[in-house]
Amino acid sequence: MDNSMFWDSLSSGLHWTVEGVPEKRRSSKFWLIPAPSGRVMLKNWIGLFLAAVDVYSEQKIFPIQPVQYSKKQSLRFEVFFRNNMVAFRAYNGLFLARTFRGFNTLEAAKFFPDETCCFLPQIGDTDLPVFEILSVVPNDLSQIHCHQYFVDKQVFYNPREIPTPYTFGLTWVTNSIDRVTWNHLWGLGLPSSCSFKIEDATPIVRYTENNEQNFSLVRPIDKFIIKRVEVPPKTKAVATLWVDIQHNVVLPFVATVQKVKNGGFPERFYERGAWRGMVYKNLRIEVTMEPICQVCTIM
Repeated sequence: MDNSMFWDSLSSGLHWTVEGVPEKRRSSKFWLIPAPSGRVMLKNWIGLFLAAVDVYSEQKIFPIQPVQYSKKQSLRFEVFFRNNMVAFRAYNGLFLARTFRGFNTLEAAKFFPDETCCFLPQIGDTDLPVFEILSVVPNDLSQIHCHQYFVDKQVFYNPREIPTPYTFGLTWVTNSIDRVTWNHLWGLGLPSSCSFKIEDATPIVRYTENNEQNFSLVRPIDKFIIKRVEVPPKTKAVATLWVDIQHNVVLPFVATVQKVKNGGFPERFYERGAWRGMVYKNLRIEVTMEPICQVCTIM
């Protein structure tokens, strides 16, 4: 909640409510379940579903209460996600909000969402697990078509009458702005990352602590290569640095994720997404030899 309290399913006899509590407990866990028409249902820790219940009183209110499953629309909510916050709108058009009636409670109460309607999603485990992206496998590599790209040039003159060995050293420094898109959110605030190989590039796929579904990463590239040659007498050696490159390659991927609970066994699952960025291969130095003319030597 906006006051840093956690949702919690509380019961007093036969009456259930969803109230705010200062610390996350087992009863603070809710499952988000897809429903028809893009809506979701929320199930609590004992299997009851949250519903906006129409309470008939002097003041018409719609408290959120855990109830048995049914096909009633009151169990279904539209869900909105922005800036790492989530909001829910009930069947009656009202947004779920933190209200105070002697205690913090959850109600479908506002036509227009404010800060009390925005909730921070967190993983339900009381003891936080560890997520690790074990591998990333890109698909549809057939769309990669790299083209030759000139990077830099270096020249060496050998005015002597004998062959002279020389070592060229050329550097390629640039940045690639990579973009990662996850098909849906899964880590709930627990970051992890994994690199993968595509041609000679080594991009990174990351899940951020802010639960970003789309975000950009700056991938610095700093490559230094050398090439040793023997330059004949009276010869100019021209070294050019080339790379085969393609910008804005879009590749879907499958990430293997491992979740380890405190004291538990590792669980593996698969998450899909897409990566977009620059791919390169075959960074190389090509050397050509040209005779030094007498006029050039005098000058």
